[in-house]
Amino acid sequence: MCGMPWRCEANVPAAASPSLTLSAVRALDPGPLLEAAGNWNSAAGVWEDEMDRAHGSLERANWSGPAADAAIEESGNHRRVVFADAEHIRSTVTMANVGANELVGAQQRI
Repeated sequence: MCGMPWRCEANVPAAASPSLTLSAVRALDPGPLLEAAGNWNSAAGVWEDEMDRAHGSLERANWSGPAADAAIEESGNHRRVVFADAEHIRSTVTMANVGANELVGAQQRI
């Protein structure tokens, strides 16, 4: 187990089968995918906001010295990781939205 399911290759679903029937395509509802994408995007924003808040409070704290410097540096490192993960989630959001829009387009053409 890799510890972060969204980064594990084993958790990436197989590509959709090219043998979908017309009735199966018509029956697919893009709503849950769009809802999930919206929730992922919101979660990424919350992560960024909370990391900014935590890091900013350390920078504004009335303390100094090696421990303060180390805490601020480590907080900055964590902030960069969180922002990179949020960007990864937003890329997934984009893919989900594109997929949902492509599904709707396919449904309109058939």
